[in-house]
Amino acid sequence: MYDHLNSYTDEAGSDGVVRVAAANMNYGLIRLVQKSDKFALVKDDRREKYAMGVLPGRSHSGNKIGILASVPADSDGSHPTLQWVLRCLEVGSVAAYNRLAKQLEELTAKTQLDEHEDKEKAFFVFQRTFITNRYCMLVFKISDDRGNHLADYDVLFTAGPDYDPNHLPPGFFVDRQRNQRDPGKLTYYIDYDVMSDWLSRPQLEGKFGFRIAARPAEGFAYYAVAEHKGTFVALKRYFAPNQTLMIDVQLQRRVKEGVFDLTTNLGPEDFRNQEAGDDIL
Repeated sequence: MYDHLNSYTDEAGSDGVVRVAAANMNYGLIRLVQKSDKFALVKDDRREKYAMGVLPGRSHSGNKIGILASVPADSDGSHPTLQWVLRCLEVGSVAAYNRLAKQLEELTAKTQLDEHEDKEKAFFVFQRTFITNRYCMLVFKISDDRGNHLADYDVLFTAGPDYDPNHLPPGFFVDRQRNQRDPGKLTYYIDYDVMSDWLSRPQLEGKFGFRIAARPAEGFAYYAVAEHKGTFVALKRYFAPNQTLMIDVQLQRRVKEGVFDLTTNLGPEDFRNQEAGDDIL
């Protein structure tokens, strides 16, 4: 993709600086443990519902549409930021908070529907249409059963009845970032609407999964490829558009017979061509 502007200054699904999915405190967590060549679900959790809203026509900054900077000092109370801040300050009970959360959820849905399509002619020789979908983040945390955080691995998404990476929709992938201080943490930013629409096609049977291949993949101590084969509908139980799902993955570190030998021969021996035995751990 070519863009002479830095896309992070106006990333889709954000206010120009902060992603909605990152700001939203509503998130899910699943923990997967490798069993042979598959993953077993050992934990799933969702936080209690928090209030979060996307206000109409606002951005992170700027005197005209900045969510804070655009509020005039002599505001008559009609500014959306001021309106909703005052409504939040009026909350005095759990029931009132839950009502507010529901109202902000409805506001977000309306805002994103109204601002889904934007037609723009300024800066261009003809009118162009820009689409803003709803996005989500998948955050992988990858370690092994010895507590090691892994740094050398591949994560591959799959879809369709054969769980083929070639059956994923075009345009679903937006961005990927890996934690520089802990490379075992990898964040994918994906277009939720593109994924949902594509996987609803009957030919794909709603199938969605991922495959993780860590290295080393051979030798006396290694990692085998593990795969999660599920459905997008099942995954949606743990996350939603505008939200983040943490996927805590534990791989199995396999050790083969011959990794350590005791001998009475005190002289040097050449072990470069020593064959590995069966898995012992």
